[in-house]
Amino acid sequence: MIEWKSDVTLPLVGIAQEQPASGRQLQAWLMAKKEQVDQLLYRHGAVLFRGFGVASAEEFQDIAAIFCRKFGSYVGGNSPRTRVASHVFTSTEYPKDERISMHNEASLSETDA
Repeated sequence: MIEWKSDVTLPLVGIAQEQPASGRQLQAWLMAKKEQVDQLLYRHGAVLFRGFGVASAEEFQDIAAIFCRKFGSYVGGNSPRTRVASHVFTSTEYPKDERISMHNEASLSETDA
């Protein structure tokens, strides 16, 4: 279902072998291979999946929930963002010509990781 591309260590890229592939197919595959993907995440630091048609923010959140035990909130952030699902936010909404002060994304957030 997934072909791994590891030319670089970060991120490891997983590409859908069959097109089109849905987000729900990715979700089912990840649930079946969670232990293997956890090991890849640990080794590479991040995994990027390409070629999957994730249909909505809610579907994206369901996929992320396989690996995220607890979601944080976007509180006290450096730029305006809009909530598009209960735990999914837009990226920065500043125009490209605006600057955002130096920051470490969510470094002050409390976690139970």
